[in-house]
Amino acid sequence: MSELVDVDRQLGEVATARGMTPEAYADLLKGTVLSGFSQAEAAKAVGDIFRTNLDPLSEEVIFLRKGGAVTTAITYAGYTKIQRRDGISKVSTKYEDLEDGEVCCTATLGRYTPAGLEEYSRTEFLSECRRGGPVWKQMPRRMLGHRAIISATRLACGINLPSAEELEEVGFTGAVEPGPTGEATEIVIKELK
Repeated sequence: MSELVDVDRQLGEVATARGMTPEAYADLLKGTVLSGFSQAEAAKAVGDIFRTNLDPLSEEVIFLRKGGAVTTAITYAGYTKIQRRDGISKVSTKYEDLEDGEVCCTATLGRYTPAGLEEYSRTEFLSECRRGGPVWKQMPRRMLGHRAIISATRLACGINLPSAEELEEVGFTGAVEPGPTGEATEIVIKELK
């Protein structure tokens, strides 16, 4: 199957799930979150929307740019949707102030299965996660809790895309501006044969 046909199929399925035609959904994406993307960047973005089943218009998944590269990131709202979708019914966090002045947070997620409660836990340490941004300075424990919950969600749900915050920490920025070549976004729709 060619990449174009695969993108067409993916776009069609995503559009149908949202009650739109592929053409209308493509136009909506081109005019908003994929504005200024090259054809290749738009195709990758559509593939990531399809694979994650997250809505870029609700900012559950966003696209960030660093240099000439565009990558997909999941927001905290996206991880929350993934938790609900994958049957996670328990989310808890426990903070600990350790003797050496370190703070850690353990997030535990659980889902009920016929065999009982399955739990997934991850611990994050403030010294490893804290960044210099204003939100981290104002609410470091809350941000640490979010980081631990995101990490546990990845473990429980098999997610391999980074969070938006992680990408911004390493220099990715919003990707709604025109790409480096200035190409207009064009999502090509073809009839499947």
